[in-house]
Amino acid sequence: MTEKKKVGLFDTEKSLAMLLDDLFLAALPRAWSTYLVNFQYSPGSVPLSSLPVPIIVTFAFLVALGLGKAFMRDRQPFELKWLLAGHNLLLSVVSGVSLLLLHCRVWPRLMEHGWHYVLCDWEMYNDGLLQFLYYVNMLLKYYELLDTLFLVLRKKETNKLHIYHHIATMWLAWIQLYDTTSMQWLPIWINLLVHVFMYYYYFVCALGSTVWWKRYLTTMQIIQFVLDLVACYYATYFFYSAGTRVCRTGNIAVISGDFVITSYLFLFIHLYVYLYLLSGGNRKRREKGADAAASSDAAGKQLANAQQKQTKKKQ
Repeated sequence: MTEKKKVGLFDTEKSLAMLLDDLFLAALPRAWSTYLVNFQYSPGSVPLSSLPVPIIVTFAFLVALGLGKAFMRDRQPFELKWLLAGHNLLLSVVSGVSLLLLHCRVWPRLMEHGWHYVLCDWEMYNDGLLQFLYYVNMLLKYYELLDTLFLVLRKKETNKLHIYHHIATMWLAWIQLYDTTSMQWLPIWINLLVHVFMYYYYFVCALGSTVWWKRYLTTMQIIQFVLDLVACYYATYFFYSAGTRVCRTGNIAVISGDFVITSYLFLFIHLYVYLYLLSGGNRKRREKGADAAASSDAAGKQLANAQQKQTKKKQ
């Protein structure tokens, strides 16, 4: 038997993605890189991963939301300029780094094995570094709940769409890890890409400026949900079909993923049509809507405000 050739760190047979992946691990202390490569997630084995955590966080989030609104009722809004700038810049940078690491881990396998492998094979979950990145994504969803609290402290509106989006996304991240879903890297990858731009936009806004491409953030998110659903329905089909090409996931992950992302798609399409395509909409409303529609947080607020103004105008 011929011994398999070992490829060195800077061997030309390696792709750029593989080289960057190796460089990242090589730059870490050996104990850290070993931990990441061998990382194994299971509920309760790492911080904030057991089932009571998202339940408690959901309850605490809703309570904090109610108490925060009561606290701010007779007070002036807080400016929070530098806190918001730091918060949004942190999320943009962390999203970018996570996106790069995830891409470097997935791309070589996609090139070698094809789409079915990267969407359905057990190794797309069993890989230690991938599991760690999925876990980091879940932690980010906890942290992103602060977006809502900052809105409350600034006396900005937080409607049902805003609350639904944050809670559902947090639970979805936890469920996909719980059900060991192999294709979760794709929705995470696309979401991280959108968040790089979205939170950078919020960072710029916190400093009192803006960007010319703010309107296209809503379009990016609609495309995100369409691509997510293609992958979700593909995995759903092969999860329930008989044969050797079964996808690695679970019933709870399939049902919740298909439902939540489908609902996101319809909500964002409804928002986009109302803001940009319906006749009779004035330019000022659409421009204000572009800022708010950068994320589902502000999107729900903008939609409610625009509908309220239209109702008053008819009256």
